[in-house]
Amino acid sequence: MKKMKIGSAVALPGKRGNGYLEIASYLDGTPVKTPVMILNGSKPGPRLWLQGCIHGNEYCGSLAILKVFREVAPEKMAGALIGFPALNFTAFLEERRFSPFSLFGVPDLNRVFPGRTDGNFSDIMAYHIFRAFTKNADCFIDFHCGHNPDTYWTLYDEDGSETSKKSQEIAKAFGIDLIYPSKAAVLKSALFTQATMQNIPGIIVEAGGAGELATPEAVATAAEGIKNVMKHLRILDEPFSMKKRFVIFKDWSWLTASHGGRFVPQVKMRDKVKKGQIIARVFTLFEEELEPVRSPVEGIILTFSRKPFVVSGDSIFQIGVP
Repeated sequence: MKKMKIGSAVALPGKRGNGYLEIASYLDGTPVKTPVMILNGSKPGPRLWLQGCIHGNEYCGSLAILKVFREVAPEKMAGALIGFPALNFTAFLEERRFSPFSLFGVPDLNRVFPGRTDGNFSDIMAYHIFRAFTKNADCFIDFHCGHNPDTYWTLYDEDGSETSKKSQEIAKAFGIDLIYPSKAAVLKSALFTQATMQNIPGIIVEAGGAGELATPEAVATAAEGIKNVMKHLRILDEPFSMKKRFVIFKDWSWLTASHGGRFVPQVKMRDKVKKGQIIARVFTLFEEELEPVRSPVEGIILTFSRKPFVVSGDSIFQIGVP
């Protein structure tokens, strides 16, 4: 491998480098800098880009990235590992999903790629991140969290291309048995969709819950998945066998609350549900039952809200359709 440089992080072959990538600027004109780490292998190989906290309070992937960087020796690698543990840095500092500076337009950083220099704060961050990404990544894993600490599934952008086929192989190598080949229009400007258009394969991993719902079990699963992918890509020269059985979803349903109230789920994670089945009940503070939440599809519960009270429009369920 040659010397690698991303932002101020520099790593010689067989070494680690730490630094920052400038992605926007503050009110006083100083740069917003997100931390970046590089493990540069001693031999040539693929460069695997890892990112956590594109939504600033989704910590499981961040903790998994830090764990892998502690445990893997770069001199034993072929290729490179690039880690962004707190990608959306201003959101991370505020322990919230979106940046506090994204006041206009679309606030979600994972809905505005490839970004632009004349947009809002999130657009500008996306522009600088995507430039670094397309220059340095051969493949990637983008970590997210669900509403529930027992959330475990992966998805990749499916457009029928060879890149999508490689993405599916990465999803299988990661090791979670629930996989969604996404064609969702709502994700057309997510990083993983735009990456496919640049012929860069990779996946989104939904592991664990946001905030304090980041459990040691979810972190361990995510870290093991990273190492599985590294072995699959031959970044690590270690024995690896892929699982044989997976559930490949045909579709995906994301439910939001039509009205607020006390939220009482009637299902468990990974439950199979029928179309029209009551999956949650909602009550006023006077214990008057409102219209129940029914599943719009026949499928498998991927995640659901742990909030005891919800407001209209809250994200409450995600269901995979086999």
